[in-house]
Amino acid sequence: MDYSELEKNFDDFYASIEPELKKLENERLKKVKAFKPLCIIGNALIVIALLYFIILNSGNPNIKSPEAWPLVALFICLVYTGILYGIYFGNFALDIKKRFLPSILKIFGDFQSSDTEKITVDEMKQYPVFNRTTEIENDDIIKGTYNGLKILLQESKLKHISHYKNQKSQYYIFTGLIVKTEFPKKNTGTTLIFPTVWVAFSTVHISSGVSDLDERYKRVQLEDVEFAKMYNVFSTDQVEARYILTTGFMERLKNIKNLYTNKFFEMFPDFKSGGQISTPDEMQKKPMVSFLFIFDKNNIYILINTAVNFFEVFNPFKTMLDKNRYKAVFFQMTTIMDIIDGLKLDMKIGL
Repeated sequence: MDYSELEKNFDDFYASIEPELKKLENERLKKVKAFKPLCIIGNALIVIALLYFIILNSGNPNIKSPEAWPLVALFICLVYTGILYGIYFGNFALDIKKRFLPSILKIFGDFQSSDTEKITVDEMKQYPVFNRTTEIENDDIIKGTYNGLKILLQESKLKHISHYKNQKSQYYIFTGLIVKTEFPKKNTGTTLIFPTVWVAFSTVHISSGVSDLDERYKRVQLEDVEFAKMYNVFSTDQVEARYILTTGFMERLKNIKNLYTNKFFEMFPDFKSGGQISTPDEMQKKPMVSFLFIFDKNNIYILINTAVNFFEVFNPFKTMLDKNRYKAVFFQMTTIMDIIDGLKLDMKIGL
């Protein structure tokens, strides 16, 4: 994919919005100036009030589990901060995204936010790795066409929620971006390709995914030892799976992760400040992204499992005049196109 024209279009887009950004930056600074002292003072008062309550009732036998009160204070502080954040930045952040995200998406053609077309719970739970999904929590949903292929991008959290004796429990099965597009080869079955260790971010839920497979799926034995160490492959049709997983196609699947890792810090400018991983070398040692592929009849799903947020152009505590904030979305889109190009999904014969 030649990005030179896309880069020029992005530069023209940023030049056109820069005057407006200067005005919005002044508004952001005013909100931050008001938010910070209210946040600090409010949380301090909550802690002081709790300490006063504990001291006042230190000898009261009716006060049970005193060791839990710090957690209560933390919870109240988080709720207070969240409400305050919503008041000052909630609508502002949404407005920023509505103003600028559509213009960035237009650089790539007819891509636009979708309110109607989306991937549903029933659609995902038909696949064994996700058959425990009970709820999908969506953020951005984007649809468009690239090289003649219809593409749906959905940032989602797939959750399992259960109730037992009036107790609610939940964990995330998947957190990240789902890319749904057309598959050029005609299939009648389903082939799953997922990491040998499947980690659902935001939880400690870790598994191989194999236990979730039903009897229709059989392991596909492959000659590529390196690929077999990276991915489990199961299919309802062994012949079809081998037809999909040619030597060249498996090599492209292995290269996808390297492509994503190399661009990660360009794509998510706020990630470095998160504290988990600070350099690309550390990321190689402890990956924060994994891929799962589903080939099902005329569709392919590429699931990018990662804890970071896609398509975000606003951070209340970072300047709005940083061009890289908007270019990060540009990089996210180009990387998705790179993945499709890398898999050669627009080819009608032979992968």
